[in-house]
Amino acid sequence: MRIRDVSVWMKAVVVTAGVGLSGVGSPISAQLVGPTAPAVAGSTASLDLGDGLELGILETAGTGDDTAYLVVDFDATGGHTYAWAFDFDASDGLNVLDLLIGVTDATDLDFSFTVDPTFGAFINNFTLPPFSEAGDPNNFWQFFDGEVGAGTIDWTSSSVGVSSAPLEDGSIVGWFNGFTPGVRPTVPVIPEPAGMALLGLGLGALAMRRRARRDATRFASLALVISAGTLAVQPAAADPFADTVVSYDPGTGFDARFTDSSAALGSPTRFTSPSSPFGGAVTPFQAAFGTDEIVTIGEGGSLVVWFDEPVTDDASNPFGIDLLIFGNSFAGLNFSNNTATGDVFGEGGVIAVSANGVDFVTVPGVDADGSPFPTLGYQDVTEPFPGDPGFVPTSFTKPVDPSLDLTGLSTAQIAAAYDGSGGGVGIDLATVGLDSIQFVRISNPIGSGVTPEIDGFANVPEPGVVACLALGVATLVSRRRPA
Repeated sequence: MRIRDVSVWMKAVVVTAGVGLSGVGSPISAQLVGPTAPAVAGSTASLDLGDGLELGILETAGTGDDTAYLVVDFDATGGHTYAWAFDFDASDGLNVLDLLIGVTDATDLDFSFTVDPTFGAFINNFTLPPFSEAGDPNNFWQFFDGEVGAGTIDWTSSSVGVSSAPLEDGSIVGWFNGFTPGVRPTVPVIPEPAGMALLGLGLGALAMRRRARRDATRFASLALVISAGTLAVQPAAADPFADTVVSYDPGTGFDARFTDSSAALGSPTRFTSPSSPFGGAVTPFQAAFGTDEIVTIGEGGSLVVWFDEPVTDDASNPFGIDLLIFGNSFAGLNFSNNTATGDVFGEGGVIAVSANGVDFVTVPGVDADGSPFPTLGYQDVTEPFPGDPGFVPTSFTKPVDPSLDLTGLSTAQIAAAYDGSGGGVGIDLATVGLDSIQFVRISNPIGSGVTPEIDGFANVPEPGVVACLALGVATLVSRRRPA
């Protein structure tokens, strides 16, 4: 979750967190019956509950010699329960809020919280977009401490809030989306064997695609490829975003606040400038503008980035697009009715690509910071300048239909027309006659009169990977409990 994504916004808020919200309740027990949740690539921990039962760990985050466990129950909105492990060092004196931030930084679980001047930090909501899980933010999330019993977890309502609850080796914390006496987080559930294979298929592709901005950690993952009626295992790429800045020359006439070239690596921005009163979710009308979110290129300057996995020309990609580039262009807004005027304001930038880092071919007819489809961070935004993050992230590896015209569309209509895409400049490598590339250069000619800003680069994944992910997630969703 990353996002200036909501996890960065949360880190900014937590600085002011004080004493946590108090809870009341008596010990209750969750009898663990049935199978547990699947472990996926990158998951190494498990928790033995006795009686032959084990807490299923969806993923493991963090590093250290000690381990704590997080359980989130979406039953109140008709969903499942999931568990994560968090490795840390107890000597660092962490609390439960540190666990939540650590897990959400490294996985697709998202959460938001409020800092109350009196009560401190308390949870507003959890979401898990890949599995279409979202709690009800209007229904209080109850916080529990857990202890291992004989085949059970014994839950007790926490008497302190998340920023005041210390984290110890073996700690178990859980949340249920409700405040009903006797309610308890339930056990994560694995699908039947056939469904489990398909779920692992989707999760492997999902883990492959995840990478926090400028996080050097690479996820080791496998993609399962269906071929001739059999399942074959082959190595999968670590992530879809640019991995290394090869060179950066800011040129002349640039704004010195925007010269952190690493801002062009990792995922593009979803939630911009969290510390600013003007920050908010990125929409086609509200572009990223944080100093650590975009890098500027003055006249005569250039930026070269490298993908550690080749970007290949694949005609079966959506609309034939193989590469996406994200700047901070934005759409003109008709303030009388909050619809797009049809104008897009960008600042140019010449795009060139190369297979070897020496021989570059210019991509004609497009600007790096001039996309007709400015970045959209969330699918569920409805306002042009939202102050809060959405609950359903877009895909930064899915292109927009090039025939789309934004003129006259509202924010919600644009989000619907993007069809899950996060926007960006789409490039078909066939137009430059290259089968694959690993280097992308953005340059700004002398005399251009503009200074393009760059937010990120994304490799459009092979259709097979997308199919695997959809297959696994669809299988899980089809097996959800009825509400």
